[in-house]
Amino acid sequence: MDYLDHKLLGKYFRSKGTQIRGVVFALGRYIEYVVIEGEPNVDSMLEVFAIENGKAFVRVNDYLIEESEDYIEIRK
Repeated sequence: MDYLDHKLLGKYFRSKGTQIRGVVFALGRYIEYVVIEGEPNVDSMLEVFAIENGKAFVRVNDYLIEESEDYIEIRK
């Protein structure tokens, strides 16, 4: 795991759809993610909890709020 991967752990972002796989731009690069806990809906909060081989594994955690420093604003 490299430095940017380690920095991404614990960060979260808002889902743009209901897909369980996707790509987001975060920390200056594109990251592939897979939702493996929960079922995403539009505007669900997705939290990065593991990274393996450059792929982020995320879970739905709608208790998170945007006002935290761990929130990642995703480009459209």
